[in-house]
Parts: sequence; C-alpha cells; structure tokens
Amino acid sequence: SSISTCNWTGEYAVITGAVAGTAYVINMSNAGYVVVANDATATTVYVEGTVPVTYTPAAAGDFTVHFFDNATCGSTQQVCVATTIECPSCVPPPTCNAGNLTSPLTQDVCGTGSATIGRYAGCR
Repeated sequence: SSISTCNWTGEYAVITGAVAGTAYVINMSNAGYVVVANDATATTVYVEGTVPVTYTPAAAGDFTVHFFDNATCGSTQQVCVATTIECPSCVPPPTCNAGNLTSPLTQDVCGTGSATIGRYAGCR
C-alpha cells in the first residue's frame, strides 16, 4: 500500500492500526534509509536500515516511519520519493481507493489504518 506518492527525506509517516506479530515491509522508490520508531521524535527506535526494512511490532498499535537519504539521517536530496508499506502475510483488503485523503495530512489505507505525513526535525 502506498504511504505517499511524494515524501521528502526528513519527513515521517505515522502508521496506525498495526497488528502485533505481523511483519511490515517499508520501502522507498529510491535508495534510502528508514528509522521505525514510537513517535515523531523517535524517542524509541524499533528498527532502522537501508530500504527495504522489515518491522514486526511486538504489540498492536501505531508506529512512525522516518525517511532519510542515508544512515546519518541526512535529508539533502531535493526530490520527492514514493513510500510504501506492505504486509506480505496479511489477507488482502477489500478493493478501495487508498489514495483518498480523509483530512489534509491523513491518508486512509483501505480502512485498515492510516498514514499521517509530517516533518521530523532531526535524528536520534
């Protein structure tokens, strides 16, 4: 599922409704680095690495994905990149238009959760 068709490095997306014990694969349309954390300030980092990155939450709930150019949390590329999250073991959701914006910054992901786009000012 698409998180965004245009995320800039240095931005983050909040993924809601994650299922405990389910693997999620996060990717970017170019070579990049992601930090999966508990919130926008990345006070607790769950996993990080060069894309694609797989994260399996221990508990149900929300998590935040921070997008960067590299492992030093650089965000100097002045291009937008498509970002995705896949759940290889999940049952496919019913057909829907995942691109419909439900509010200015929240994108509905087939009624199974949402991705909220925001800016992350720094690195942990």
